[in-house]
Amino acid sequence: MNLRNWTQLTLLLTTLLALVGCSQDPPPQEVWERTAAWEPETLDAFGELPMQHGGRIKPLSTFAHYKLVRLSGKSKLKLQLPDGQHTGEEKLDGMGFLMDCLLFPKQARHYDCILVEDWALLDDLGGKRLERKKRRDVYSLSELEPIRIKLMTDASSLDQRIQTLGYKPTPFEQSKLQLASKMIELSALLDGLEFARSDLRVPPVLNSYFPEARPGLAWVLEDIYAFTEDDLDRLQTDPVADEPLRDFLNEFGIRSQYTSRELALFPSLETDVEASPDWMDPQQAITQVVQVQVRDDAETYLPALQALETIAHSRMDQPKLREAAGAFGKVVVPRAEARGEGTRIEMERTFNRLNLFTYANILFILGFILAAASWGASSRKLGVASWVAVLGGVLCVGTGIGFRCVINQRPPVTTLYETSLFICFFAVSILLVIERFDKRRLALGAAALGGITLMFLSFSLERRAAVSSGDTMVSLVAVLDTNFYLWIHVTTVTLGYAAGLAAWLVGVIWLIGHMCGAWKRDPALGKSWSGFLYGTICFGLLFSIFGTLMGGVWANDSWGRFWGWDPKENGALMICLWELMIVHSRLGGLVRQVGTAVLAVVGGCVVAFSWFHVNELGVGLHSYGSISAVKTALYYAYGLNASFLLIVGGHWLATRSGGNGGGTTPALES
Repeated sequence: MNLRNWTQLTLLLTTLLALVGCSQDPPPQEVWERTAAWEPETLDAFGELPMQHGGRIKPLSTFAHYKLVRLSGKSKLKLQLPDGQHTGEEKLDGMGFLMDCLLFPKQARHYDCILVEDWALLDDLGGKRLERKKRRDVYSLSELEPIRIKLMTDASSLDQRIQTLGYKPTPFEQSKLQLASKMIELSALLDGLEFARSDLRVPPVLNSYFPEARPGLAWVLEDIYAFTEDDLDRLQTDPVADEPLRDFLNEFGIRSQYTSRELALFPSLETDVEASPDWMDPQQAITQVVQVQVRDDAETYLPALQALETIAHSRMDQPKLREAAGAFGKVVVPRAEARGEGTRIEMERTFNRLNLFTYANILFILGFILAAASWGASSRKLGVASWVAVLGGVLCVGTGIGFRCVINQRPPVTTLYETSLFICFFAVSILLVIERFDKRRLALGAAALGGITLMFLSFSLERRAAVSSGDTMVSLVAVLDTNFYLWIHVTTVTLGYAAGLAAWLVGVIWLIGHMCGAWKRDPALGKSWSGFLYGTICFGLLFSIFGTLMGGVWANDSWGRFWGWDPKENGALMICLWELMIVHSRLGGLVRQVGTAVLAVVGGCVVAFSWFHVNELGVGLHSYGSISAVKTALYYAYGLNASFLLIVGGHWLATRSGGNGGGTTPALES
């Protein structure tokens, strides 16, 4: 047996030992190792490194940001520093958090970064609740260590039931699975560079084979090919060398296991991306170096592995740390570029830095405040300022969507999070078009309010996407990965959603104005707004019908049938039928302005059902976006909508009993 075969066997045998090594460590006497705050230049040097995660190539900073959001539910981590440190308090972003996990794991074990939704979960697992903790709060990995064994046992049993019996876990059980997953992921990150931090020293009897070896695993790999089978046989029969050799190989195998499988930092050596799409994590890279038969083939990975060791040993010296990050990048970036990957890393970092969606929401809030102020003061300047603010918010959303399209190389609508952004952009744009014709700043305020609501919805969906998949730019299932049909079908259907929600908001405004008597005082205004409402419904109907038909064409191309009565297909059909009913009822004189507005408000529930609710049914070929606990929010929305319509009905009955024939003037109903 040669050294490479021996090492491969050792890697296999020590996997179990590495897993056992995840058990609780004794609390360190001094956990705070980092003595200076992270410099922005250092975080940037590491944040721009490429990696593969979730099926796509992304900057390390994106992975770090969503990892922190997934674990803690927050994008910033507040630390209270011990006495004698650089400041009294420190706020870490995702990149700083990841750097601490990889380079200062003893310290990071004590960060309150694992969100526990309900302390009843800890009680069920036998944990001791800390007095300072709230019902929903964050805990450190060291605090959760006492429940680790019970949690992992329960999670393993539950997962087996799900996989073998098709068991559907309760929300409480899902929380348990999620907590177990978070603890495993954080533990893996803390061990992510353990192989690089630890010294692997060559025993003296092997010095002649490793003349240049430094105290590290990757540097030892550089001279591993100096061994021949004869050398290995001779050393194994030598009573002086045999035991040191075995200890050395066992230690080598153990050290190579301590890494995170999520840190896929090494592009494949193959230039054919389709034949070899997956990048390698450090353990796989080490194994690849051991397995190759020619030393020159291994040198592509060796410099990168050695740069990681230099990074680990330079953790207290940030200028050296940046140099080591640059050395690592000089190895992996050209390899990624040779494969045609990582070309949009800098664009994604620019997109992340711009934070366009946050600024969009700020502008929508400012626009609503200015619009409301302009109503009271009748100020044209305030109205213009509100126009600029809301239009700026729309442009921020549109620019952000454009960035995501270029980065993903696909249309902007594939997940619920992306649909919320797309619908926000077009719904607000539709209301701005209405304002352009109306010029009374009523639609302007509605546009700002709609933008605020939809942006907060998108932020919630973003956090949920981070928790469920660790990213918001996820890889598509195979049947969806067809750009032509995505552009045609999904965007037009979603545009129909946007118009339906805009019509709902216009209908609500019209009914409120009707109940307040505004249209009695200004019948022309009420009539024009009813016209806007009807036009918006017709606009949405056009895109809903076209998008639904193109969905059938896509289904026929992908699944061999045009229509299968799938819940999502039925939801799209419901929107088409409902809006057709409104149009025909209006044309046939069955309803007029009040009836059209009421039907538009009911249509908002139909759109919400098709957009969100059908995903929660858990059946059909379109169930790609199910989100736990979303049903409760939907029921609240349905209830509020129904309550509003009951108020409208009560007002109608009251005015009817007062002898006003529905409370409208003939001019309004004509």
